[in-house]
Amino acid sequence: MHQLFRFLNLVRRHALQESGHYSIAGFFFQLLASADDALKLYFANTDPNELSAVFTLEKLGQDGIISYPNNHRLRMIQYKYSSTGKELEPTDLRDILIAFRRSILASKVPPADIDCYLTTNRPLCEAAKKWFEGNSAKKMTGHQFRDLLHDGIKAKTKKTLPFTRFHPVFNCLKYDRRDLNKVKSEIESVANSHGMKEHELAIGINNLIGLLTVIASSTTRDLNRQQLIEALVCRTDPLSLTCDRSAEIQKKGVLLFKKMQGATETTLHRGIVSEIAKAAGLHPFILVKGEGGCGKTVTVCDSAIENLRTRGVPPGFVLIVKADQLNRTSVQDAVRSWRNQDENPDQLAWDETMKRLEKANSQRPVLTLYIDGVDERHGRQGLPIKARNFLCELIFAATESIRDGMPTFSVVVSCRRESELSDLGVGGFPFSEKPFPFSVSQFTNGDLSRLAGELKSCPRAGRRIRDHLSTRQTTHGVAPSTEKPVHLDRIDIIRHPVFWRCFTLMSVPEQHSFLDGTAESRDAIALSYVRWFFQKVSDRIGDLPLNAAQVAMKESAKRFLTGNPSREADLNDDWLAPCDAVKCPPTHQMPIFDEAVSAGLIEHERGGNNRKWRWNRPWLCEYFARESING
Repeated sequence: MHQLFRFLNLVRRHALQESGHYSIAGFFFQLLASADDALKLYFANTDPNELSAVFTLEKLGQDGIISYPNNHRLRMIQYKYSSTGKELEPTDLRDILIAFRRSILASKVPPADIDCYLTTNRPLCEAAKKWFEGNSAKKMTGHQFRDLLHDGIKAKTKKTLPFTRFHPVFNCLKYDRRDLNKVKSEIESVANSHGMKEHELAIGINNLIGLLTVIASSTTRDLNRQQLIEALVCRTDPLSLTCDRSAEIQKKGVLLFKKMQGATETTLHRGIVSEIAKAAGLHPFILVKGEGGCGKTVTVCDSAIENLRTRGVPPGFVLIVKADQLNRTSVQDAVRSWRNQDENPDQLAWDETMKRLEKANSQRPVLTLYIDGVDERHGRQGLPIKARNFLCELIFAATESIRDGMPTFSVVVSCRRESELSDLGVGGFPFSEKPFPFSVSQFTNGDLSRLAGELKSCPRAGRRIRDHLSTRQTTHGVAPSTEKPVHLDRIDIIRHPVFWRCFTLMSVPEQHSFLDGTAESRDAIALSYVRWFFQKVSDRIGDLPLNAAQVAMKESAKRFLTGNPSREADLNDDWLAPCDAVKCPPTHQMPIFDEAVSAGLIEHERGGNNRKWRWNRPWLCEYFARESING
């Protein structure tokens, strides 16, 4: 890049003096300014008329013509350059008007449908400024224009310049002051939106100059979008990182992640979603914590989507990754997809890819990385070493990247408790800065009341729930008096997001039966829950032989019920031994256990050699023990 613009400076110093001939610098300026106008036309505009427009070099006697098929308008462009800073005089403006009028007549398009652009690095002299001062605020009258047009010229010459013919041309004339630095800056802004680095931009500009030189000597001289793309970005059909298509790729990535994690249903847009999304634009390190199955994955996914919905407000880009799948090319591969590239030009240098994002969107933070399930384990080993090390590297880099109070990028992690983060380092919490915390919990009374109000499948069941909550808020410990009272423990069950979803999938009679407190309806919701759980196990671990998850859970529950269902269980006696007894493959025993912890089915405090755990809901333990569930 620096090499190219050293050449431009050389051209400026040694260009031929203007003497009625094009200077080298003038020709170079025309090429670069034409490339600039074509790039702005094809890349920077979203107006349908602009998107269908065609840029043509050296047509109708002008340096450039932009035609708009949708509304039959034309833009004519003259490029004028001076290597000595020579001012534009009224004499120059008259010659320019003559040339434009000749082209307008040749085009056979009414002057009202034409814009005439004078693009030049030359300043206006004092006399020439008067031409545009009156035209900047309102149209100049015919007599005012006549006085300027004929000022200082001989009577014989005045006859060759009838003001009535040139006034319509002048009314569509625009003075566009632009030097080589501004042209370079505008081309660079287009390249930045594509995340191009300086050496790539230098190659792209050289390609543009070569392309325009070839086009100018061709038959049609039309410069199309595809040619510009291939020349500047050096590949076909690239995406600007700031375009809507790029944002859609990011959004599809989040939605696909949400689906793969079994979190496709959004039961309620909680206020915490927007709070996390807002915090992602302010803090480098954020923690979303909550017990298993409380909806952390749904929450981080919806927060990521919320960030994407607020385009133009940092963070500009969003990536969501499962913690155990994080690797050193996660960022590069995502940005490659957003740019519509086949290759990853940055290899393992994720920080180089971050520089591309900073070029495309300089507002900090430029990226938020949502990393879900930091506490979830691969067997007894925790996160893979490479994933753990890279996660630590990202968090350190984010917390150290703060400048003027804003981080370059932010990292949002989810896990059950903040203490789980200690496992990322050796000897305790490895980070100097504490995360900005958020807690995701089961549904509050307000959450449930809103959900019940939206229960379209059975409005009456919704009214029963809302009446119950309204009464309990004022009469604590007393069963509400509704048309038909709700059994007290049923509200506690459906506070859990997954159980609420199971409740909404029940038939209308089953929903009322559940609210009445029948054992059969609780078994029905338990069946729906465990099917969800086993599907989650299958999606995240894979198909297990001989229903390994089902038989392991059943045998463990049966063994557990021989004692007090509310007691603490032992990892060996109440899990590993029952798994061995039913021949559950050893390689699958701990992954199934970890999925049960992740889903909130059982409680296990990680850390050290802790082998104690408990069932969160004894009635579910009883259901596992007595029922045969095959998926």
